[in-house]
Amino acid sequence: MADLDAVNLAMLSRKTGDLFNVWGDYFAGIEGETINRASEFAKNPGNGNLEKGQKKLKKEVDNFIKEQQYKNNNKKIETKTAQTFLDNILAENNELMLN
Repeated sequence: MADLDAVNLAMLSRKTGDLFNVWGDYFAGIEGETINRASEFAKNPGNGNLEKGQKKLKKEVDNFIKEQQYKNNNKKIETKTAQTFLDNILAENNELMLN
């Protein structure tokens, strides 16, 4: 189970109040390729809207990177990881990629 899955399951079960059915339906959808974990994750900050969620995530990551640069911290690994995370979410990549 990916970290995205945990967030997605928590948000979905919060909406329905039924963790067990959500769990089964969610993983059946992942396996059957009818649910994309990256898209589901991006919908969370957009209140169910993929585009709004992607925009919010992009803004948060951009702000994080700018903040690290402003602080003049040598945090290249953290900012690269944040950018890679965002790139994968925006590309609706269902797998973990850290290149």
